[in-house]
Amino acid sequence: MTINGQPMVTNFNVSLSYPSVDWTAANATLSTHPTYIFQNNSGFTNILTDGSYSWVMPTTTDYGMSYLASFYDAGMAYPSEQTVARLTKDSTTRWRPGGRTALWDSNAADLAGNIFQTQQHVQRGKPLPYLQLVTWNDYEEATEIESGIDNCVTLTGSVAANSLQWTLNGNENTVDHYTVYISSDGQNLMPLTDVATGISR
Repeated sequence: MTINGQPMVTNFNVSLSYPSVDWTAANATLSTHPTYIFQNNSGFTNILTDGSYSWVMPTTTDYGMSYLASFYDAGMAYPSEQTVARLTKDSTTRWRPGGRTALWDSNAADLAGNIFQTQQHVQRGKPLPYLQLVTWNDYEEATEIESGIDNCVTLTGSVAANSLQWTLNGNENTVDHYTVYISSDGQNLMPLTDVATGISR
């Protein structure tokens, strides 16, 4: 990714883990100077910073809304720097030992809150040309945005002569279509046809 023709370099708490990093010296060794995007509110004031991005805040009790509002407020104070907007699921749970969170029920409230905060910031007059989807698709840490939600549908099939029939148990309006497969060896499948919902043979 580039910003104004310069490669963008982000970091994940490098300054927190390694506070003695000499960013000026590191940058001086490069023939092409990148755009540096740091993290959180403090990222706007880091040496050589060109902006900052926000991240998941699983230790808050308000789905990260106060953190996000504070981050956008910090970005407003630095109009020449990039404020990288985010969309994420934030948890009201706490980190467990080992850095994992407990799973929680997914709903749209936290995503909608993220969108609302971002929209409010834009309306205050600072465009946000970049949006980061903060997820590492880790189901144990529950950061995935597009979850596979079990529709609790089961199928029971039977074959008689040359006829395949199936019965659906559950709500068919959660099914897009059926795909019929055949196997000549009981191990490998080959798709035969797609069948619309409402048909069971």
